[in-house]
Amino acid sequence: MKNIILAFVLMLLYINTNAKNQHNKVAQAEKERYAAMIAGDTFALAGMMTNSLVYYHSNGKLDTKQSLLQSIANKEIIHKNITIEENLIRIYQQKMAIVTGRCTYDINYHGTDMQLHFVFANVYIKLHGKWLLVNRQTTKID
Repeated sequence: MKNIILAFVLMLLYINTNAKNQHNKVAQAEKERYAAMIAGDTFALAGMMTNSLVYYHSNGKLDTKQSLLQSIANKEIIHKNITIEENLIRIYQQKMAIVTGRCTYDINYHGTDMQLHFVFANVYIKLHGKWLLVNRQTTKID
């Protein structure tokens, strides 16, 4: 009986550790994506998104992976600073993660400096051991 209880406790510890590990990996994927956006590093960004990316901006504009990377490469949008005020990461079946939160972007959009405050929902899927952004939706809050 002691062996069964010990095995059960060890299994629970493993599940908890694995869940925290996946949470940390999604948080790191978010952090790296924001850093690449600020750096304008389209090569790095390309490896952080699925080819089927759907990216809705707070102004209602829809971008695909290619059009988003093109607008960053052409400096139509320059990300100066990204501040995440709050976020919540939820992971499902260790294959999909939804990150929701509130943030402020300092950008230059078509030559005009802007500060945007919005809420967001980012959806990641895990492919080949890596968390990739598949969908993003933002809504202005002021």
